[in-house]
Amino acid sequence: MTRVRRGVRGFLGAADDQSDSIEEEEDDGFSYIKCCQSTERCKRDDLFKALRTAVLDDVQEFKDKAWKDKEVIECPLSHVMTRKGDSDIDHCGPFQFRDIVRMFVAQINDDVSKLATRASTKGIGTCELVDEEVANRFREFHKEKAQLRVVNKVKKTFLENNLWGNDFFFFF
Repeated sequence: MTRVRRGVRGFLGAADDQSDSIEEEEDDGFSYIKCCQSTERCKRDDLFKALRTAVLDDVQEFKDKAWKDKEVIECPLSHVMTRKGDSDIDHCGPFQFRDIVRMFVAQINDDVSKLATRASTKGIGTCELVDEEVANRFREFHKEKAQLRVVNKVKKTFLENNLWGNDFFFFF
């Protein structure tokens, strides 16, 4: 990997099977390796994960109802007949999850301290909101705004990567 601008000039990797080390040639103090291995988390990413955790039970309930007495469901994106293990739940309609998050955060307005997160007990790498009242408010807000559907997870991932790319949202 070579960058034109100042910074990391490239990575050097060993060509043999006995070494899995990667060294980087640095022009300044920035290190991609240190950045990728950092234990510091991005507050925006943690908030996104925490808000997903807040609606996890509702999404699971939707999925259970959608799959009740069904072996396969036709994916509305790809029209592929999909089994439960190959499915995912997706937002459709006027608001994607990121839109619902933006609207909710706009309601919180200046009191961003209410959006503090912590590690969750619901899974490795997940977060939850510290303030349970705010989590419940988001859950109700999500119920009002979200329209969910069952989709084929492989087709959804393909479409997201090709149509939307890295569609990150910023609100801080």
